[in-house]
Amino acid sequence: MTVTNVICITNILRYYPTVQLHGIGEVIVDKKSILVGNSAVTARCRRVGTEGDYVIKCYYRDVDDLGDIYPNNYYPEALFVYDIFGYTDLVDVVMLKWFPGESLDKHIYNPECNFRVLSHNFDAIAALFLDNNNMHGDITAENIIVQAHGEINIIDSIESNNSINGNGTEEYNNPLRAIFLPNKHVDEYAIVIISSLLAALAIDRTLLERITTFGALHIDSYNDFLISLIAEVLKDRDDIHYNILQLLENNTVTINGLSLALRHAVMEIIHDYDTIL
Repeated sequence: MTVTNVICITNILRYYPTVQLHGIGEVIVDKKSILVGNSAVTARCRRVGTEGDYVIKCYYRDVDDLGDIYPNNYYPEALFVYDIFGYTDLVDVVMLKWFPGESLDKHIYNPECNFRVLSHNFDAIAALFLDNNNMHGDITAENIIVQAHGEINIIDSIESNNSINGNGTEEYNNPLRAIFLPNKHVDEYAIVIISSLLAALAIDRTLLERITTFGALHIDSYNDFLISLIAEVLKDRDDIHYNILQLLENNTVTINGLSLALRHAVMEIIHDYDTIL
C-alpha cells in the first residue's frame, strides 16, 4: 500500500489549511516545501501556538526502531490518512527543528558561494563531530544546510548512537564497510569525500562542471574517477586535504587519523586568515 500512502499523505499536507497530528497538535504546512523521499514525505511547517519552524517526516514505509533513533521527536501513528476509495491508515511522524538556509547540494551552484569558507566550516564541524565520538549515520550534501556567511548545520542526525543500522546513503558509503561493522566509523568516508571536494572547489570552481550530472551534484564513492578528479586538483596545491583524500587509499573500513588531519586543516585556514589580517 506504499503508493496509496504517498498519495494520501501528500494530498493531506498540500490541500488542508491545517493538519492535525496526534501528540503534536495542529500544524500549518508550507505547501511548496513538500518532498517525497525514500521512506517519508517531508515538509516544513509551523506548529500552531508555538514559535519557530519545524520539519515533519511522515513515513510511508516501515522503518525499524524509529522510536530508538528519534527518542525525543517520534510520534507513532500521528497522522490519519484516507482516500476516496475508503483506504485508511495511521502514519508515523518525526518532527525536527527546521534550520533556515540552503542544502549544500544546491548552495554550491550559487555564484556567490564561498568554497573557502565552506571548506573551513565543514572541516571544523566534522572534526568536532569525530572528537566528541558523535555519529550521524547519513552525512550527505543534502543533509548539510548552509546558512548566512557560510555557517553550516548537519541535519537529520540520528539521536541515538546505538540505533545506527546500515550505512546511510549508498553514494557516500565506504565501499568496504558492511552493515554489521561498528557504528563509530559510519561517517568517516562521507566526511573525507565532502571535505576534500569542498577544498578542491575552493581551488578550482570549474571542477563543479565535471561532477555535475543532469544539472545536479553527482557523488559516488564507488567511482574512482571522482576521487581522481579531486586528487588532481588538490595535488601540489593543498597538501593537507590531498593527504586527507589519500587516507582512502588505505583500503580499510576505518579511516585512522582523520580527526587530527581535519584539525590541521582548520588551523591552517586560521593561520592564513591571521596572515591576511
